[in-house]
Amino acid sequence: MHKRALLVIALVFTVIAGCSRHSELHEAMETMGDSFKAMRNETDKAKLQEELAAFKGALDIAIQQKIMPEDQPVFDEGMKKTQDVLAQLEAAIASGNDAAIAEALKKVGEFRKEFHEKLGVK
Repeated sequence: MHKRALLVIALVFTVIAGCSRHSELHEAMETMGDSFKAMRNETDKAKLQEELAAFKGALDIAIQQKIMPEDQPVFDEGMKKTQDVLAQLEAAIASGNDAAIAEALKKVGEFRKEFHEKLGVK
């Protein structure tokens, strides 16, 4: 009887842990958000490149995700625009152009807001 109770408890915790996990898309978006915030406040170019690499890695994961078919074209457009501006950001970091870095980061923030609004993301 005692073993059965322990088995039930273990099963309940396994189900709860499985339900509380976020999707790959959610995890990728969280990483992108964290990296974006860090990049906006970073002045060290090496650390900025590290955060950009983390952002791009999460973006690569997000791009592979499928969402509701009616939202997929808007999602894909947002991902593509983000990729394009990240290329600009990389070039700005490589050249050390602080104004271009700030402009590219501003565009990322604008795309985030625009596409979250279009997709109803809170």
